[in-house]
Parts: sequence; structure tokens; C-alpha cells
Amino acid sequence: MPIQKSYLSVEHKSTFGIIASNGSNIVYDGSGKFAFCAALHDIHIWSLAEKKKISTLIQPANDSSNDVGIAPSIITSLLLSPINNHIISGHDDGTIKVWDYKEQKLLITFNGHNSRVTSLSFNHDSTKMASGGFDTDIIVWDMIAQRGLFRLRGHVKPITNIQFIQINDLLLNNENNTNIKWTLNDQDNEMLISSSRDTSLKLWELETQSCVQTIVGHKFSI
Repeated sequence: MPIQKSYLSVEHKSTFGIIASNGSNIVYDGSGKFAFCAALHDIHIWSLAEKKKISTLIQPANDSSNDVGIAPSIITSLLLSPINNHIISGHDDGTIKVWDYKEQKLLITFNGHNSRVTSLSFNHDSTKMASGGFDTDIIVWDMIAQRGLFRLRGHVKPITNIQFIQINDLLLNNENNTNIKWTLNDQDNEMLISSSRDTSLKLWELETQSCVQTIVGHKFSI
């Protein structure tokens, strides 16, 4: 005799929808109470204490960076400002957007990359931002004047990560293993380090806008 099974009646009530898309990182505020997640072209803000979504940043329909009839660009990178209520989003069309997440509005859109933005980084006081792209370019932006400062080129494959570093005296080795000492002024003591799918790390001097060292050794993408 076959065994008969009975099931409880289950009725679907609601759907969470997209919580976070896997094409971007997740960032947290300094208090650790809130998480900011890319959900395709939106940014969801989650309260970790309440375990619920508290708001969503939605790209305006009349955003001038979008052509009529084309869907909003997908978010590929996020960066949270440590000094104000701004969150930065990099997109698959190469644009970078600055949002005020408290006021829930888009403040400005930067254009500079011609393909997906892969990495974003602030300097120590958030007056400058660097962006890396699938187009292999690194762009340094002035966040006060809201404009691009210069472009760094040298990688031959997409950028995977970028970070500002502060240092006064940097000891490097050249090809002959003799020590070269780079001394930077106190007001210009920022450098940038980048990694790429080309398996290299590059150290950039921002004052001269030049690469001062390339580190190789990895066999695959960094």
C-alpha cells in the first residue's frame, strides 16, 4: 500500500526582491549599524540592528547621464565617505555618482571612464578620490572642485584595486638593487598603489603623475 503524504497549505505573502547584486562590494558606516548594498542600479541601505531595509537610493529618471529609452546603469563599485553623508557609486557605463544618503538624492555625476568602474578610493581627508576602471585607466578626482584632476595610465589590463597611501620617505630598489630614496614634501606626501589583472602592482607619485615602481611576481590577476 503506497504511503500517502499530506502537506500544510502554504501561501506566498511577499518577496524581498533584490537584496544585493554580486557585481559590486558592500560597504558599512563607521558605527557598523548600517550596510549599503548595490541592487543592480539602486542602493539599498540596511539597518543591521533592526535587520531590515530602511531606504533605497534610486537613480532619477531624468539623470542626464542616461539616454532616453536606455535602462539605468548597473552599479559595480561603492565607496562611503568617512566625513559626511556621501556615498559614491561606480557604474558599468563608466560614470561615477555622488549621493547624499541622508537626503536620499543624487548630487553629481562624474564622467571619465569609457567602461565599468572597478574600484574607488578616498585619500586621508576625502578631498581627493581615485577611480579605477575596466578600461585600465586610473582617474584622480578633486572632490572639492568636483572635477577630474588627471589620468594615470600604465596598466595593460583592468584595474582590480586602488588605495591612497601617505608616506614621506619611500625606499625603493631599482634594477641594479641600489637604493633610491624618494623624499616628498609634507603637503604632497600622498601616493597611490594599484593592482591589475595584468598581474602587476604599480606605485604612483601623484605630484609628478608618474609610476615610480612596478612590482611583478604574481602569475595571475591580483
